[in-house]
This record gives sequence, C-alpha cells and structure tokens, in this order.
Amino acid sequence: MADALDKQVGWYTAEIDFKGAVFVDGGANEGALLRALWDAVGGGFEVHAVEPLDENITKLRARMPEGAEWNVHPVVLTDRDEARSVRVENEGLSGHNCVVRSSGGDREVPGRRLSTLVPHATIVKLDVEGHEFAILDEALDAMPEVQAWAIEFHRSQGRPLQAALGALARRGYALRAAGRRADDPQGPWIGAEVPSSLHWGQIPVARQNADGSVFKMVHIIARRGPAPVG
Repeated sequence: MADALDKQVGWYTAEIDFKGAVFVDGGANEGALLRALWDAVGGGFEVHAVEPLDENITKLRARMPEGAEWNVHPVVLTDRDEARSVRVENEGLSGHNCVVRSSGGDREVPGRRLSTLVPHATIVKLDVEGHEFAILDEALDAMPEVQAWAIEFHRSQGRPLQAALGALARRGYALRAAGRRADDPQGPWIGAEVPSSLHWGQIPVARQNADGSVFKMVHIIARRGPAPVG
C-alpha cells in the first residue's frame, strides 16, 4: 500500500502545483494520502479534509502535523445539503470506506454540497466510491475557481465515463490519466493525455466481484494551465 501511495503522491505533485492552493481532500479516509502529500510538498496550502466516518476521522486527526491547521469536515460530499444513507465497508489496512446509497445503508451521515462547503477551493481530489459523478454534476459550474480536479472514477451504472470527461473538457480542463511505462510496469505513475471520448470499454478490469460484475476505475487529473516545473 505504501508503494502505491508514494506513486500516487508522486504523480499528483508532478501534475499539480499545490503551493498556496485551497485543497479539498474528498474522501480523506484515515489521512494517509493527505499526510504524504503534505510532507512531499512541504505544506504551504490550505487543507479541507472531508470524511464522514468517525472511525477514520480519529486516525486522520492523529496524522495532522504539529502546528498545521487542517480543516476536518465530518460530512459526505454529495449533490444536496442533507443527510445521506451510506454503506460502510471495512477495507482492512485501507481503513473504512463508505458508499452513498439511495436507501438501505448502514448509517446516516450529514451530507454537504462541495460548492457550499468549500466554495473557494482551487484543487479538489475525489475518491468517493462512485459518487464523484453526482458531486461533479453539482459543483462543476458552481466552482469556476477550481484549477485542478484529481478524481478516481469508478464504473457506475448509468454513468458514462465520457460524459463526465466531456463536461470537464468543455470547461477548459486538459485531461490526464495515470499510467505506467510498458517497459516498467512496476514503476512510477506517469501522466498521459486522454481524449474526452474515453469510455469504460477501454478501461481494463481491475477485479471480478463476487456477484459476477466487474470493477473498473481510472485516475484522472483535469487541469487548467501547465504542470509544475521541477
């Protein structure tokens, strides 16, 4: 897990300039990625960690660097300011994840729109188990100050990947996907330009689920302006 975390942080810092940013970590979990990113950059950016599960928040707060003032929001990002039902999954070393459900969840948690929670955000990372599409629907036009979106897109029923990528591209964002060199499959993540027409049929299967369905995901950075230098 640490190796994958290092590769993700390396890719983020190569593609996005965090200095002076207002950063939203949507789906902050236990804060491992956030702390690694903070250390890699050397701080210097405003943090809004969004995480609805108490069992994760305790560990997230423990990772906060001494003297840092991270804003921790105990809510789930969604498309309306109201409580949402979530299913909680224990991912072992990765902590607990929650999946927003229309009904039948394990618990109710407060829900907030990104555009009302942190309206001045300039960088937004979303790892929210398929709910990223609903968040983008609400926030994309309402938050023109966002310079970069770092999104883990999960294959979700009724949500074409190309529709979300097209919405980002039409608003002036260049699209980059995380990949690896063919001759170095275990090497660092590198960014590759992708078209807004990229669709789930072009994404390899990450795993087969117990119910026979397949799990697919892709890391996308949608960025305005050039990548950091050095």
